[in-house]
Amino acid sequence: MPLEVLSRYDEKTASAILAAAALSTSAMPSEKEDDLILEHKDQVIELLAEIRRRLRLRTDDQSPTAKASIDDFISNSIDEVVLTAPTAQAALNRAGQAGRLSPGVYKVEQPSSFTEKFYPLTMKKRLVQDVVNHPDDFQHLLNDVATPSDRDNLSLFLKQVPARNTGQAHWILVQTVRQDTVQIVQSAWRIFASDVDLSHASEPMHVLKQFAAVFGLPVRVGDQVGTFIESTSFLKDAEVTVGHAVPRSESELFWSYSFRGLTSNPLISKIGVAYCIDITRYKAALRRHGFVVR
Repeated sequence: MPLEVLSRYDEKTASAILAAAALSTSAMPSEKEDDLILEHKDQVIELLAEIRRRLRLRTDDQSPTAKASIDDFISNSIDEVVLTAPTAQAALNRAGQAGRLSPGVYKVEQPSSFTEKFYPLTMKKRLVQDVVNHPDDFQHLLNDVATPSDRDNLSLFLKQVPARNTGQAHWILVQTVRQDTVQIVQSAWRIFASDVDLSHASEPMHVLKQFAAVFGLPVRVGDQVGTFIESTSFLKDAEVTVGHAVPRSESELFWSYSFRGLTSNPLISKIGVAYCIDITRYKAALRRHGFVVR
């Protein structure tokens, strides 16, 4: 059923109001996005009130569940409405690229490069989408030095899986690349506290770093070697390699590295994060926890 508030406006205005509502749920709107929100402030308030009524949510319900439901509703509405206002689509794309949209508003794309490697490792489409859209914690990386041409901004999403039957409670960590309002999934891991020390992990990046310390292979970036290399500057033509005693096929490894050029010196690049996971070792751990892997 179309939203009654939007039905009172022409298509262009309605799309701008909907985009403004999506931006208003963000924790970090930018100046230009603020302009769109301010322009349609009263309509956004009315629209969000109508969405709460549709979802039967109290006006004072600010719980994570309520917020996720509102995000889902807005996301589904954007799917149904063509954003004919150029400023609306541009504002959404800009906020999405910078990591300023709420998780539930992003679309989730799971390319074959992900599904072929991770579905055999117990991941499923709906599970991965749920972690990205409804995480317990999330973190957007590399957005401070991003330029419009950089399309490899990483995001991390973390969600706890409760214990069921004899299964042990654990976390699922999903890594994505942001492209406008789409999160393109790169990897998804089950992380058990009995395998990985999470006692000092206060954010998803810490969880990934500790996971790589257990299941990673040494990575070399220029002169630096480690299981997890981050925020390192190096010569542009420096090699990035994995060091291991026995050669591995690509199916036994998961590589991840992201670069940023430094405009002050065209000969220098900056790495965001670089690591490599030993899939064979990770599979063995999943089997120990009772999972069937292919």
